Amino acid sequence: MPPPPPPPVPLFPPAPTINLVGNSQLQNALKAAVTAVTVAGKPPPFGLTIVDLTSASASGNDFASAGLNQDVEHYAASMLKVACLYAAHALRDLVQRFARTRGPKDSATLFQILQTELSPQIAVCCPTVAGRAPKVLLPRWQDVFTASGTGAGMSVRFTSGYTASLEQMIVPSDNAEAGRCIRGVGYAYLNGLMLKHGVFDSGNNTGVWLAGDFSGSDVVTIPCDNDKDTKQGTTSAMMARLGTVILVGSVLPAASHGEMIELLKKSSHGSDSSYFTRSQIPTHLNGTQVTHGKIGLGPLKSGRDVYSDLNAIADPLGHGGRFIVCYTNVDYNPYAIDHVLWVFRETVRVYQSAASTAAAAPASTAAPRATATP
Repeated sequence: MPPPPPPPVPLFPPAPTINLVGNSQLQNALKAAVTAVTVAGKPPPFGLTIVDLTSASASGNDFASAGLNQDVEHYAASMLKVACLYAAHALRDLVQRFARTRGPKDSATLFQILQTELSPQIAVCCPTVAGRAPKVLLPRWQDVFTASGTGAGMSVRFTSGYTASLEQMIVPSDNAEAGRCIRGVGYAYLNGLMLKHGVFDSGNNTGVWLAGDFSGSDVVTIPCDNDKDTKQGTTSAMMARLGTVILVGSVLPAASHGEMIELLKKSSHGSDSSYFTRSQIPTHLNGTQVTHGKIGLGPLKSGRDVYSDLNAIADPLGHGGRFIVCYTNVDYNPYAIDHVLWVFRETVRVYQSAASTAAAAPASTAAPRATATP
């Protein structure tokens, strides 16, 4: 069977040029902090990536970063909903570009040619999910989008229902609404975008992977370190890069980045707020410090719960700075979120002290003991 004809526009927006560049000062500070919390000679198994958002290169593309186990694939539960948020806005951009190019006479024609011209291309854009049932594989165009106007001037928007579902997926982290959002985009486009935008590596099956809808539909899994295989997994480095791409706002139209950033802001302060701000965590951060984020919490096949979190953090020690922090695979056995927060703060203290000619920031308190789960 011959391949489908090429689409009239690229399926994906241009890949982001954002790079996380290992920084020796930041990495050395992180290494020392991790050593300080290490229990019984067994280094923490959690993944952690720290990105200095104030370190942008002259091109605006390169950011200093450091990590622990940051290239290890972990099941990360609801944190992966960020991938669907990004993919939904990329898909809207595709439909708008397609409408401008094809100039359909009305919305019915638009949806018809989306199905005939784009769906066959999308079905094969991610080999790992190719061949799955169309109900989970392909976009559900009319469930997600509405259009008005005619020709090249046609305006494409999310339906009011889909807009509401996106917010419910991200802010209170509702699984049923997440299912609607993920099925609306489809596994093929969602994971094809992660592949094309460099946050998933198909060569070793690591990075941002979301091929399960939190609602019982068919799943596609890849290997992962903490749960044998996963339908909702990532490395901390790849999720931190995706978070940086969204916050820097360099890929999609500004309105799309604005909408995503607003939902991540609401998420960090809503009913499913960042674990770093929870009162159960000693010396927790406050809501002005954690500005954006999305948490994850779910059971491994063993029955143990694991925590993950993607955060944008401002001024963590009162000495300025802005950071992306992503961690995965915290299971309180024995390492806790307390340890992750202490490691982050201690890393920043040493890093900022080394970079400044002013007096060093006060030393952090001793490494924490684990508290009760948030």
